[in-house]
Amino acid sequence: MERYQQERRLFYLEIALDLFYFQKLVRLIESQSGKDAADARRFLGRWIAVQNLLWAYRYRIYGRMTPEEIINYTLHRAFAAGLDTVRRVALGSPLAVEAGRLGFQISPGLSEVEGLTEIEVLAERERFRYAMAAIRRPLFQLRGVLAYLWLLEAEVGDLTVIVEGKRIGLSGSEIGRRLVRAA
Repeated sequence: MERYQQERRLFYLEIALDLFYFQKLVRLIESQSGKDAADARRFLGRWIAVQNLLWAYRYRIYGRMTPEEIINYTLHRAFAAGLDTVRRVALGSPLAVEAGRLGFQISPGLSEVEGLTEIEVLAERERFRYAMAAIRRPLFQLRGVLAYLWLLEAEVGDLTVIVEGKRIGLSGSEIGRRLVRAA
């Protein structure tokens, strides 16, 4: 809030809202037990870790933030991409290395900006596969609810990619590479 008041950039309010939401979500996941805990960690914990990694790189690449700012504006408890990961990113760790720690292998030769986009697509495809596997099981558990929501989100996301891709003149193959359900 202080940074927003100084600079009057809505960007800092967005960061504050994201951090508030995700910190609360992390606490809720950590408070679960049994199957709900496992399902929440598998679906939400992984997503939170990826988001935190992407935030850290975006702040470094686009925002040209200092290491201290990157650390201040990311989650310190984010499952597989917590404070240690954020520190490494803030101090210049290559994207391919940190993506690899989360199990993603990005294509060689990509710029960090292109790599971020590829990680987003890979993570969404992974989430889609988890959801497809979970939807085949009994749905009246947390896993089923989350799977259903992820599948709806994937469908809307793919429709958005198609519409926006057509609008800016991307070819069908370029659009296809960005679709979650294409893999």
